[in-house]
Amino acid sequence: MLKHLSFVLAYIKYRFNCINKYGIHSPYFFNWAQIILYDCNPYPVYETIKKTRRNLIHSKQTINVTDFGTGTSHTKTKKVSSIAKRAAKPHKYGALLFKMAAFHKPQCMIELGTSLGLSAAYQALARPKASVTTLEGCPQTALIASQTFEQLQIKNIKIITGNFDQTFEQVLTQQPKVDWIFFDGNHTYEATMRYFKQALPYVHAKTVFVFDDINWSTGMKQAWLEIKNHSSVKATVDVFALGIVFFEDAFSKQHFVLKY
Repeated sequence: MLKHLSFVLAYIKYRFNCINKYGIHSPYFFNWAQIILYDCNPYPVYETIKKTRRNLIHSKQTINVTDFGTGTSHTKTKKVSSIAKRAAKPHKYGALLFKMAAFHKPQCMIELGTSLGLSAAYQALARPKASVTTLEGCPQTALIASQTFEQLQIKNIKIITGNFDQTFEQVLTQQPKVDWIFFDGNHTYEATMRYFKQALPYVHAKTVFVFDDINWSTGMKQAWLEIKNHSSVKATVDVFALGIVFFEDAFSKQHFVLKY
């Protein structure tokens, strides 16, 4: 109950503090918001992914889910339909990932937390010629995700299964550079900061980090605050559910809370 109240209060605070594009004084981020946040075009891939989501929501299948997402490892039986309804990223934010990936044009993309594969689909379909590696802790969930990619005829995604504490560093060291990372797994302060620091040696000026659920808990709020203030970070955008991080040296230190 207290956690739910804290989340509601955080959203109220966000709504009070967020600004629209006309409050942005940076030409770059005004243009960024115009192209990404205010783009309402009904891209064909949206309906394709929505159809897949509907199929998952109506699935009768159950799987044994090994969950590392809250910092502990435990296995329980879950309905695929329940995961699709509660854990999969809503279309609103999937579309945002799609538009950001299309805008920034990353070639080497990593996602921590595949789940049923919907968020990876948005990213990969925005960049069909890019290399997308998605990490999932649970083997049975990863199998459903692979079926999602097959149904959507996505050829540029590689799934790595296992605990992120082992797999993330392995994936990083295999990349010549990293252009994009979507952090959507193990939503604890300790893990978020650990993965952030692990990834820092692989960034360049055009790299974009996207953090999911930055207001999900006290720990995630603290992690987001420290990430914003890190010396390597040049600018951030907060849209409540997601936090976007930029490393471009040309940016003066600036942080935006934008309405979305």
